[in-house]
Amino acid sequence: MAEKPPARRSCRSGISLGGAAALLGESGPLRVDALVLQAVYPDLRRAVRNRIAAYVPRPFAYVLEPLLTYQSPLRFGAWPDRLTPIAALASYAGPVLIVGGEKDVYTPPSESREMAAAAAHGKELLLLRGMNHPEASAAQSEEYLERILAFFSATLGAP
Repeated sequence: MAEKPPARRSCRSGISLGGAAALLGESGPLRVDALVLQAVYPDLRRAVRNRIAAYVPRPFAYVLEPLLTYQSPLRFGAWPDRLTPIAALASYAGPVLIVGGEKDVYTPPSESREMAAAAAHGKELLLLRGMNHPEASAAQSEEYLERILAFFSATLGAP
């Protein structure tokens, strides 16, 4: 009898909007064995508000945000409450590594912590020291690479 090949395991890494897309498909989160979500916003309204507040005083961001987010049905075909990665993350059954930037004003560390807390199983959090959103999105530091490799090895087995 021929030996059966080992089962293939898969992991996906999604950065910013790509990470949100990994959670928000029509069928829910991607069906993969593990996820790495890097600089992913918890919900569209906060994401838009944070981006506006990076350029104008926060009170103005609260006024301007609805003008933008309630265009989402026309632009994206979905209402803002449908574009909520944190809610979808709770239904994902696999292990998750949440990566954020310690200096990220678009997805602040508090929101990365919320995302990690919302994960149902095997959650890990990595806040990259001194990194903002673009830097955290394109991270290549030694600390980052070591944690990603350790996460993949722990969740999927050695390469």
